[in-house]
Amino acid sequence: MSFGQTPPLLSPRNRARAAVAVTGLVCAVVLGLSLALIGGPDAGRRDRRDTQRLADMREIAQALICHGDAKASPAQPAALGEISPACLAPGSEGRLRDPSTGAPYAIDWVDGRTARVCGALEDRARSWTSGWPPFDSASGCVTAALR
Repeated sequence: MSFGQTPPLLSPRNRARAAVAVTGLVCAVVLGLSLALIGGPDAGRRDRRDTQRLADMREIAQALICHGDAKASPAQPAALGEISPACLAPGSEGRLRDPSTGAPYAIDWVDGRTARVCGALEDRARSWTSGWPPFDSASGCVTAALR
């Protein structure tokens, strides 16, 4: 090397190592940001449980409407077992429970013609507005308006 020339900062081997390290760092950052944004596998499981809870509550609300239309007794069932069997699919009583805890969903009567089926969703902030009967995210309840 002659006077006045500067030695290369990185040898070809060290450049390759630096490129691999930078690529790995970029991949790790992208993966971390993706998991933070999407929520990872736990978010998917939570969403599936909430989707099942919402489907269960809507099925119970529709069974309450059927029960009311049939003028079945009792007029205001407070539990799933009190709903007319003709309004529920076979095996519903054992199946329509919270998927995580196994606890039954609450049936609250607002008045003689309006019932609310309530459950504890893990992500109530999510927009669960589509579907019938309607879901109120503030209360965690599906409302069944009897005719």
